[in-house]
Amino acid sequence: MTPLQAMFAQAEEELLSARPEGFTPEDIGRRAWELLPEAERDQAWAELLYTYWEAIAADRETWGRIDEAAS
Repeated sequence: MTPLQAMFAQAEEELLSARPEGFTPEDIGRRAWELLPEAERDQAWAELLYTYWEAIAADRETWGRIDEAAS
């Protein structure tokens, strides 16, 4: 587990306790970023960008398969 993943897990636990009525993914991300030590933020930022890009690529691939199947 990367430091960023650990901070996301911790942030989600905190928010579940503090706001059982609910919260957004952005709330978790912002809290995780606040919890992350300054020295680990550059690596975490790179991880976030890479993960975002991978999600976009996977989404495009999925929609491509759906379009092919519909044709």
